[in-house]
Amino acid sequence: MQASNESATKPPLNDEKAVLVATFYRFVSLERVAELKARVEALGRQYGLLGTILLAEEGVNATVCGAPDALRQWQEAFVALHDGLTGLEFRHTWAETPPFRRWKVKLKKEIVTMGVDGIDPNSITGEHVSPAAWNTLIARDDVRVIDTRNHYEYLVGTFERAEDPITDNFREFPGWVDEHLDPAKDEHVAMFCTGGIRCEKATAYLLQQGFKHVYQLDGGILEYLRAHQGQEESSLWNGECFIFDDRVTLSHGMDATGRQVCCACRKPFDVEAEAHSSEVENEGTMEDEGICANCKANMDENQLAGVRERMRQVRLAAERGVDHLAPQRLPEVKAKSSTQAKR
Repeated sequence: MQASNESATKPPLNDEKAVLVATFYRFVSLERVAELKARVEALGRQYGLLGTILLAEEGVNATVCGAPDALRQWQEAFVALHDGLTGLEFRHTWAETPPFRRWKVKLKKEIVTMGVDGIDPNSITGEHVSPAAWNTLIARDDVRVIDTRNHYEYLVGTFERAEDPITDNFREFPGWVDEHLDPAKDEHVAMFCTGGIRCEKATAYLLQQGFKHVYQLDGGILEYLRAHQGQEESSLWNGECFIFDDRVTLSHGMDATGRQVCCACRKPFDVEAEAHSSEVENEGTMEDEGICANCKANMDENQLAGVRERMRQVRLAAERGVDHLAPQRLPEVKAKSSTQAKR
């Protein structure tokens, strides 16, 4: 269940980057998802897209990218695949190069995995709060502000007054709620996540547990940052926003920050601090540059050797002027105009 937001369907203006990125989700009953998967796969190849789409009987969750015109045409064709996708909102950002390496459509039990049966955001979910009203809400002393994301996402950026549940994955969130929140004491709880989808289930869970006033940031952090572009002085967001593609994190201005991720666990780390740590631990060598301290401490030598070999292949490819991890350009667009698929 998503609040209406006309601006969310329109890509930001005055941006000359070559690749348009669309993030979207919807909780909706989907029948014959295996058949739908095949049609979505073919449609993405037709329009030269990259990215990942998750399909389940409970709905769709995705981030994809493509050439701007091709992506817009694909959006029209995609929503025509199923009546339940009519009016689907696409929230857009830009990238200079494709932030995905391939085109993938996956079948899942849940489009965002909480692992709690009976959670249906189509039936119950928190009150959606617009980015314009969010600051006033989270500044209130009677409101607990909860970051529903993972701990490593919280570390690179979050809202003022936000609490960190210190979870490694979303499955751990209900357990944290049961231990740290009380419907008798916490009358107002505000939640946020990257694009909004985790909050759909998180707020539904709280409401089922008897919490009466539960709120969620409409469109998530990404929509908040988009709404505050050029108005950073009025923003209550601090740091960067972690995203699940090769851009890694976005700045307040919605630009990729250049932050790196560990080559082993794929979590972001402070490059300068980790490089200094590597120099000390390896007596001046940079053998493990690109591997975070936690992985170096917990992986055995065989595992580390495998990671180092992958890093070596990346360096060799770079020396040859080849991008080892991602395509140099988007796939060829096979369609020149919008194709109306059968419902």
